[in-house]
Amino acid sequence: MKLQRLNIPYIMVAHEYLDTPLAHRVDMANWYHRNFKPGIYISFHANAFNGNARGYEVYTSPGKTDSDSIAELHWNNVKDLLSSKISMRPDTADGDVDKEANFYVLRNTVMPAILIEHLFFDNFEDAKLLLDDEVVDLFAEATTRTIVQWFK
Repeated sequence: MKLQRLNIPYIMVAHEYLDTPLAHRVDMANWYHRNFKPGIYISFHANAFNGNARGYEVYTSPGKTDSDSIAELHWNNVKDLLSSKISMRPDTADGDVDKEANFYVLRNTVMPAILIEHLFFDNFEDAKLLLDDEVVDLFAEATTRTIVQWFK
């Protein structure tokens, strides 16, 4: 793991393959944030829609918050590393690239939070990219850069 090699502490609030309730994820993150070390919350996903949609998206909660700055930073890191390989799906209606949604993990965490949709797994071309080790590594590198840059 890239964060381990850099001695950056993190906690996983969801199981690798079992479904972890959203409330449990948020409670764990909030407890750690309040009692040990302030941090940020990054929720990783792959999207699905109709088999035709493609691309990368990043979400924050509605309104202007610190989360918008993290989303912008992360967007730029993904763009720098992956824009030649993937489609980017911005929402610039409010002056920044992130989409806004009232997702549970975004509205209930006490720290800045972003939710990332790493492509559409129900689209064959995006699914192939999600299975490509180089693409997965570049997404991880973008996340690592975002965390390092945010905490500098």
